[in-house]
Amino acid sequence: MNKYYLTRQLRTLLMLCKLCVLFIFLVLAACGHHDKYVQQLNEANQRQKGDSLFTEVNEMKSLVDYFSRHGSANERMLAHYLLGRAYADSGEAPMAIDCYLKAVECADTTQTDCDYGQLSRIFGQMADFFYSQNLYHSQLKCLDKSIIYGYRANDTINALRSYESKASAYDMLGMNDSIIYVAEDVCSKYRKLGLYNYAATSLGISIIPLLKKKKYAKAKHYIDTYRYGSGHFDKNNNIESGREIFYHTIGEYFLAIDENDSAEFYFRKELRYGKDFNNQNAASYGLARLFQKKCMPDSVAKYAFYSYDMNDSLYTHLNYDVVERLKNMYNYSHYKDIATKEQSKSERKSKIIWITIAGFIIAIMLCYIIINILHNKYKEQLFNFQNALESLERMQSDVMSLRLHEKTYQSKIKEKEKQIIKLQNNLSHYQNNKHIGLTEIENELKEQDIYKRITELSIKGIKPTEEDWRQVRLLVIKTLPNFNKLLASKEYALNINEFNTCVLIRLHIRPLDISHMLGISAPAVSKIRENLLYKIFGIEGKAKEFDERILQLS
Repeated sequence: MNKYYLTRQLRTLLMLCKLCVLFIFLVLAACGHHDKYVQQLNEANQRQKGDSLFTEVNEMKSLVDYFSRHGSANERMLAHYLLGRAYADSGEAPMAIDCYLKAVECADTTQTDCDYGQLSRIFGQMADFFYSQNLYHSQLKCLDKSIIYGYRANDTINALRSYESKASAYDMLGMNDSIIYVAEDVCSKYRKLGLYNYAATSLGISIIPLLKKKKYAKAKHYIDTYRYGSGHFDKNNNIESGREIFYHTIGEYFLAIDENDSAEFYFRKELRYGKDFNNQNAASYGLARLFQKKCMPDSVAKYAFYSYDMNDSLYTHLNYDVVERLKNMYNYSHYKDIATKEQSKSERKSKIIWITIAGFIIAIMLCYIIINILHNKYKEQLFNFQNALESLERMQSDVMSLRLHEKTYQSKIKEKEKQIIKLQNNLSHYQNNKHIGLTEIENELKEQDIYKRITELSIKGIKPTEEDWRQVRLLVIKTLPNFNKLLASKEYALNINEFNTCVLIRLHIRPLDISHMLGISAPAVSKIRENLLYKIFGIEGKAKEFDERILQLS
């Protein structure tokens, strides 16, 4: 019963197993897919730290789209930040700041693994953007955040650099006292870390405010500290390219203390080497003021006009910058509209994916519930089947024992025979072998332990124990239901030896071995078989003919 009855349940279980394997495969594939995206994100992060422009907008959009649905808080933050860097290097500043703001929103500062270092750098990038847009108060707010998260990440140098950048914002806001305080404070902190070149460089921005406050001695000290401690001057006392504005600072110092020749030297040096707008304008303005002080009107006019031209060019440049900014704002609105549409499309796609996953999980759960119900039902049926088997075996055994005294126990035999019929009907509810051939039945018989034991006992000529006979009868009832029903039928009224002979012949035990197992002679076994041929099949013939017929029964 348990081999064939379970066929349908096993197919269902196999289907569930396949679904589980498929689900595990999908999970593993998703994990591998995720690892690939993480690798791409890390590689992009390394590239953006290089000197070349990082303009991989399309690639970063796909990473943002993926990590927005699948990534951790740190991964989402990094993806949005890198997209912002790509926009920034592509000249789309408004899009960049929008990405930085989204990156900040992704950070989960309640988690212990929050990447505070990355968060600090994002606020630093935002501060640079606000500085370029002349939004100095916004720059200061971002720098404060960058400082806080830099210290939380134990990135002291980055925190101090952000602190140092506050002086630039104060410079543009004309807050001289704040400039001096920040420069001196950050210089002290750099020195405590042994970063003396950083310390010397940080003092440069405080020199002009000190000159305005007429603190010439301190200004001179800071100039010398910068000159000899920053590492930005070569052995010929020339500053490295890009820092020529410091020549103007030195010129302003000498102009303030009335050393006009030295002032002129540094203003002209700035004019010669500093080719950008700021240096050209500052140098010409410095020279105009110098010649005014020296009462040289022609020279004053020359450099005043040159400064005017520089300012005019700078004004034109600023106007162009404003136009570009407005254009970018227009583009930003356009891009934001596109981004909103893309996001809606991505969200729809994400919903479909999650609905599919949810449906798949529900299907697995339903399969599990169905299998569980079937399993419990099978366990209950198996329990009932086993009880019915044992009850039928006991009842048949009792009837065969009572038949030895049939006249005395005739009424009791009839009562038990009725119970046997009822039990057989109950068992037929569980047993359905009509589609099973003899070959399959024989194979199932040979797999049973009791079959192997009986075969072994027959070879050795050992009598089975009472428990062995009980197990044999259970085997016949369970595996050969029609055969058992025939033997148990009251019209044949088989006794113990007849019943056991039928069973042993059906189990392919040789007649000679049966005589040893039953404790009777070989001729007696032959006589029993001849009688059974007539008793069961209504045919008079030889014992061998009985064997052939009985072996065909299932």
